[in-house]
Amino acid sequence: MSHFRKKLIDNMLELDRQEKNCLNCIGVCCTVSRNSMMVTPVEAIDLYRNLMKKIQDKDLLWKKIESAYKDFGLDREIFVKNKLMRKNYTCPLFKFESFGCPVDPNAKPFGCLGYNPTKEKVVEGESCNSDVELLEQVEVEIKDQLEKENLELKTYYNLSFEKTNIPAALLELKNNRLFISGEV
Repeated sequence: MSHFRKKLIDNMLELDRQEKNCLNCIGVCCTVSRNSMMVTPVEAIDLYRNLMKKIQDKDLLWKKIESAYKDFGLDREIFVKNKLMRKNYTCPLFKFESFGCPVDPNAKPFGCLGYNPTKEKVVEGESCNSDVELLEQVEVEIKDQLEKENLELKTYYNLSFEKTNIPAALLELKNNRLFISGEV
């Protein structure tokens, strides 16, 4: 499913060639000050699989995910006019085993890939933002296929979400018997 991310990864690599990258930044985009990232089933499953392959200390991983889920109130949904409101939270994966994010770009949520510096030598995220135009372009190009795959995964794994925050999605997948039994 990483093919959905190709254009976003290519853009990120091009920005890196222009020295518009996160190398000197403290990572405010992943903290409660800016992060409200939500993922679909496709993104959540890619993320889960990547973490299960890559992370050695899974007990610590799950403790951090559960802590973020509770500490930032992600266990309680808020609706305004029947619309689920996004909550800000510090990503439990940020600075997990080292500075930055341990997730391979081919498994990152689309929004994470689309959020990049627009200037060189960013230190505190001062020129970072979502490339909304690129994200919308990618969404249009993959919409039908992504909707189909999300529906299939949601049905097959009996997932409760269309889109939710990273900790909630990962915890739901962890508690899914098919994942535990190793089918995935």
